[in-house]
Amino acid sequence: MLALKSLGAGLRGSSMFVLAGGVLTAVLMMAALEYAFASGRVWQVPVGFALHNPADDWTQVLWAVKGSGGDSRPRHPVYLLGGSSSREAVDSNQSVSEALSGLTGSVVRFVNLGTRNQTLAESLVLLDNLPDSRGGTIVVGMQPMFLADSLQDGIDAFTGLRYPLDSPSLAEALGVWLPVLPAQSSLHVQRFRSWMANYLKSRVKRRSWFKSLPYTSHIYAHRAPLGTARLNQRFLNIGNHMRGYYNNEALNLGLLNALVSRAKHKGYRVLLVGLPRNPRIERMLLQSFVPHYHQHVIELADAQDIEFVDLNAELSLPKQAFFDHIHLVDSSRPLLEHALVRVIHRHLGGE
Repeated sequence: MLALKSLGAGLRGSSMFVLAGGVLTAVLMMAALEYAFASGRVWQVPVGFALHNPADDWTQVLWAVKGSGGDSRPRHPVYLLGGSSSREAVDSNQSVSEALSGLTGSVVRFVNLGTRNQTLAESLVLLDNLPDSRGGTIVVGMQPMFLADSLQDGIDAFTGLRYPLDSPSLAEALGVWLPVLPAQSSLHVQRFRSWMANYLKSRVKRRSWFKSLPYTSHIYAHRAPLGTARLNQRFLNIGNHMRGYYNNEALNLGLLNALVSRAKHKGYRVLLVGLPRNPRIERMLLQSFVPHYHQHVIELADAQDIEFVDLNAELSLPKQAFFDHIHLVDSSRPLLEHALVRVIHRHLGGE
């Protein structure tokens, strides 16, 4: 009996040591991760190892933004912000960089920061984390749907739902609408906890541990346009989103104004570009919103002394050019890239 009691005590003591060792290991791992984020070393890891999956545009852009300060080569940076219509607008960063460099006679570095469902609040977060510039350009790919995003979308951007980054400019802009903002942790491991949890979940599911994944920005490549039923379902979703347009327009115009002001303060020139939309969605859903949208964006551009170019009107693409409501089929992408390069070149002082 005494022997059994001694054995039980030994096991309990062993369990306590194991538990203490596990806790210490976890604390050391968290400390190492915190140091990696705080020192910027984590951004030196090739992005392929950080992607949740090959279409993980949020992580791709997060790495592009946080790694941008380390590029000291003399280049004129051009950053394209916006939603998935921006992400899908060009063939690649390289193709646009080469085209602009050839036209300007100087080295231009184009970086597409467009991501799915990006709001103007999230664009402001990304901008806040870009390095200051002496002649860089921020291009904002615009759609009427941006002005319908809700205050909750802004709060999600502030708390780091998709981009767990600090943004004093967004805090200031949201302060007009919210007397008290949600508390934010100063610890990187706390802010990035959802990102890390989703990363582990995705990598375990794919069994892709320690693998560098290739990134694809063209999710709809090599696909025929959606059929009527699926297209109508997307139109229905957009229609539901646009119900908040008039309630949220002032909020989003304020965020856009804050974005432009912040970009100019950081040394960038700013260009607003209206990206193409399927003419079917224009007729069915957006017809009543577009004049209002144009008027207020043009007024904001005039007040900020910047340019707004509406490529949707200039290109006037037919419905066959679109995969769905705003994303182009492969054969139409070169048309938009060429037009975008032309507009940016003109903005940089070209003919």
